[in-house]
Amino acid sequence: MERRPVPGRENPIPKMAMDLLLRLKVTPNTISITSMVLALGAAGCLAWTSYTDSPRPFWIAAAILILLRLFCNLLDGMVAFASNQFSVYGDIFNEVPDRISDTLILVGAGFSMGSSIHLGYIAALVAVLAAYLRSFGNSLGVSGLFIGPMAKQQRMFLLAFTGLYLGLAPSAWQPTHPGGLGLSALTLILIILGGLWTGLRRLGRIAHELRNKAARV
Repeated sequence: MERRPVPGRENPIPKMAMDLLLRLKVTPNTISITSMVLALGAAGCLAWTSYTDSPRPFWIAAAILILLRLFCNLLDGMVAFASNQFSVYGDIFNEVPDRISDTLILVGAGFSMGSSIHLGYIAALVAVLAAYLRSFGNSLGVSGLFIGPMAKQQRMFLLAFTGLYLGLAPSAWQPTHPGGLGLSALTLILIILGGLWTGLRRLGRIAHELRNKAARV
């Protein structure tokens, strides 16, 4: 699989974490599984905001777990390349936990306070579709399909920001819309619209590359 371009790999904190994991002999596949466990925790925290009288700690916990999940996604590739640990199942552990994690978090967001279950399921479907188009393009020899505007990092950072905002901002600053929908629902709508645009951009890139290849034959 093509490696996602992430500028954060050059930052000192990920490098320090990578060095520690290498000394502890933690495998990249273990890190990938850990990211899925963190996503499950984030989904649970998001959903629980609808069932508690004190949702703020759960919004904050969800945001932290989402960011830790992204940190694990960064580290598994760094550890794999630094240690030259490329198992025959590496591509499976690189892709499948990501799809499960995205689905868990987005569906969990649909169950969160002020959100909509339907929006959560639609957002998860759109995220899987965008990832499928990237993998489909790779299978046809088309690279550079990590383009957004709502790739994995963007949608997860948006959800994490929403969680931190709802957990820390004063109640007067948190908008409520008709029908009981709030900022969490608006976030999912942005993820859906941005994800659809991302999918169209990726599909357009695939079509463009295939057309250029056909013209060169």
